[in-house]
Amino acid sequence: MQGGVSRGAIVDHVAKRETRIGKSATSTKTTAAGSNSSLRSSTSVLKSSSLAGLSISVLKTLFKHPLDTLTVQIQTNPSNSKLSTLDFSPPSLYSGVLPSLTSSVLTGPIFFAAKDASLSYLPPSLNPTLRVALAVALATPIYWSARTPLETLKSRSQSSPETPLLNLPRNNLFSGYLPNVLYGYPADILKFVIYDVLKNSLMSTYVSGAVSTMIAQAVTTPLDVKRNRVMCSEDGVGVVEEGDRWKGLGLRVGKAAVSGAVQFGVYEYVVGKF
Repeated sequence: MQGGVSRGAIVDHVAKRETRIGKSATSTKTTAAGSNSSLRSSTSVLKSSSLAGLSISVLKTLFKHPLDTLTVQIQTNPSNSKLSTLDFSPPSLYSGVLPSLTSSVLTGPIFFAAKDASLSYLPPSLNPTLRVALAVALATPIYWSARTPLETLKSRSQSSPETPLLNLPRNNLFSGYLPNVLYGYPADILKFVIYDVLKNSLMSTYVSGAVSTMIAQAVTTPLDVKRNRVMCSEDGVGVVEEGDRWKGLGLRVGKAAVSGAVQFGVYEYVVGKF
């Protein structure tokens, strides 16, 4: 012994210190690995959601555009109160498909990426229905800020299929932003919340998507009439008479069955691949 400290005590002290250093290094590596894993997870969510959104938007446009055109024509033209008065020729049914497809390619990924990114950051302890509603609410204004101008051109072209796309009025392209958001909130929240409930009851993805979308579209028909009239009007006001609020209800429910099955079927398939 020298100075009252044994060699064994010194060795023991050094060993404990090395153990602490080793634990600290392991903790640092674990934290770094967790951060990298979290980053990869977020990137994967954005990638899968964006690809799903793009696929869904393009397919929905191609499948439901004719029914959408008929709906817009009935809602915006007083003379088109019955299907028998409408033009069923392909050029008329697919009027406005160019801005619609352009909108699908450019803005389709935005909604699903924003919704799923919001879901990944919202506390898992929240009620599942509330989490979905909040995620949709956060994504909706972002989505419609990008989509409204092209949606306006699409609706104007559908309402007046005889007018060439380049000759359509370009004024008030953002006049429909607020009506679109006010329509999008309840329509998408209802759709996603009902879909989650039906999916958890072991109903198939396609049936759950079709039923949830049909309910959401039926309930929000008056809001759809309003937004289409605002976008197609020259002054951006779009007056809706009492008897016109439910125009196009049957067509909306019909196209919802197709678009809902496609939307959720494709979404679950694409996201499941990542």
